[in-house]
Amino acid sequence: MMPNGSAGLAVADLRVGYGRHAVLRGVTLPMIQPGRLTVVAGPNGAGKSTLLRALAGLVPAAGSIRLDGREMIGAPAPRRAEGVAFMPQALPPDLAFTVIEAVIHAARAGERVPSASAPVQAAAVLDRLGLTALARTRLDRLSGGQRQLLCQL
Repeated sequence: MMPNGSAGLAVADLRVGYGRHAVLRGVTLPMIQPGRLTVVAGPNGAGKSTLLRALAGLVPAAGSIRLDGREMIGAPAPRRAEGVAFMPQALPPDLAFTVIEAVIHAARAGERVPSASAPVQAAAVLDRLGLTALARTRLDRLSGGQRQLLCQL
């Protein structure tokens, strides 16, 4: 936990739009504590996916997204990657990463693991999760459950 008790994810006055079309306007969420399950629910077109993309820094946003007290809007990608990941239900068709490549990439993001040891550590993680047999499988070939398990890394 951060010294000022700000561990978790806080969203205030979040605004996201595509061109002139505002998708999210003034979204404020109560603090989401680490280890808690949070559900984002709503009708089609309500902005759920846009909210998640904004939290991951994948779309331009205004307002405030704070993770453990640190502002994430405008933060460099490696810093965001230290605490936020996003695994969409449908992957982009041109995403050709294998499982092992994705784990290595995640380990290197945020400089959590030195580049030289990332492949060995990634293989160990896959072994612990029982996913070694899928190491050379492309992400778009995984089941939804397998992708969700991988996303927990």
